[in-house]
Amino acid sequence: MAIALFSIGLLLVNNLSLQSDLRNLNMKLSEQSEILKSSNSELQTSHALIESQNEHITKIDHLISIQNESISQLGHITSIQNESISQLGHITSIQNESITQLQDKIRSIDNRTNSPVNNPVPPKSLGLVGWWSGDGHATDSTGIHPGTISDSVTFTSGKLGLAFSLNGIDSYVSLGALGINNENNAFSITSWIKPDLTTVKDTLSHRIVAEGANTTGFGNGEFFTNISLASFKGPGAIEVQIGATQTWSQEEFTNPVITPGKWTFVAVTYDGSKTPDGIKVYVDGIKQATVSAGSGFTGTSIPRDEWSIGADSSGSNHSYFFAGSIDETKIFDCVLTYTGIQEEFHGHSVNKC
Repeated sequence: MAIALFSIGLLLVNNLSLQSDLRNLNMKLSEQSEILKSSNSELQTSHALIESQNEHITKIDHLISIQNESISQLGHITSIQNESISQLGHITSIQNESITQLQDKIRSIDNRTNSPVNNPVPPKSLGLVGWWSGDGHATDSTGIHPGTISDSVTFTSGKLGLAFSLNGIDSYVSLGALGINNENNAFSITSWIKPDLTTVKDTLSHRIVAEGANTTGFGNGEFFTNISLASFKGPGAIEVQIGATQTWSQEEFTNPVITPGKWTFVAVTYDGSKTPDGIKVYVDGIKQATVSAGSGFTGTSIPRDEWSIGADSSGSNHSYFFAGSIDETKIFDCVLTYTGIQEEFHGHSVNKC
């Protein structure tokens, strides 16, 4: 009996121990369950972060795609721009070639095409007849009297833009007929000149602007006139001649007023009165005193109308060449006033006298 009771007691003790162990086990399982729940929550948070990162990566990939497309479009635009620049260069080349061809055609025209017979003179304008700027061509800015340059004429920096560069040997610009063909015609001539040392220092005359020539055999008895650099009381004087070739002439000389290598404005007016007082000379806008020479206005010339810049002109004959630069030459068929001379000197273009 005692043994049975002892056994029962042991069983009870064991049962209590088992119950305690079960309680401890349940507590541990509950703790592990909480840990698992926390881990699941953290996993869900990680998944959410991963999804957010994946979304950002997708957006970045989209932006990179857009950038790549923009770069591709920019490359296409650059290619179009380069093609346009190439086409513009081709057009410029064609334009330059056309200008060169036009200049070559102008040079190839025989001087005889500028004779009064082949070029009828338009009615008197009583103002600006022709304006030859020398800006890389011999075009008349009025559009009426285009010039023809000799092959040796080049162009250089001028008073305004470019200017005719003349070698003093065979360079000149033929202007043809301007409607001023005898000593009864009034005229005014203005021009900027920059002579070389040779032109100023030697004892010869060098034509700035001329009509006809005063050399034997160059149409004796025919009208001629010229504005030249000459030596009178020293080098650098302005000379004006009006007359009939190898027959008679009125000549007016200034004192030496021109410096080589320096741009100087020269203007001459003649009123058609056939008197020395009818000729006036201006240098840089200032009227110059003159001394008369020659036989004077003692006859009547045969009309002639062949004008040029930088040399005498009579048919195909040229002489008394100018060495240096000549720019902005203008010829009027009337007498410019003192105010008009000042306007021209200060760069304000005058069209009427």
